[in-house]
Amino acid sequence: MENINYNIIAYLIYIPITFYITIYVGKVCYQNGEVFILKLIPHEQTAKAVNKLLLIGYYLLNLGFAALTLSYWSKIGHWAALIEVLCTKLGQIILLLGIMHLNNIFIIWFFAKKQLNKSIH
Repeated sequence: MENINYNIIAYLIYIPITFYITIYVGKVCYQNGEVFILKLIPHEQTAKAVNKLLLIGYYLLNLGFAALTLSYWSKIGHWAALIEVLCTKLGQIILLLGIMHLNNIFIIWFFAKKQLNKSIH
């Protein structure tokens, strides 16, 4: 086909999928993570505020990263390359979300363990 801008097509697919994944994962972590935050911060109002701040930071970091990566895409010349680029970029976002999640779980575990040790002594 003549003069198809595959990059625009890729952006139109990538942006909604990335935003959906990011927002869905953020909501799930926000709702389920509140229990863990409440264990670390016994004051409920403070724990909820911290949880909301974590959610906002999560959205800003991930959506900012997703938007920033658009400027580094090379020119896509055909359909096969479009699929390859989309899979690579979506995979990067999903990996980033997974790494951030595991990092947060480790941090919560670390602080919970530290708090448990304080209460024992």
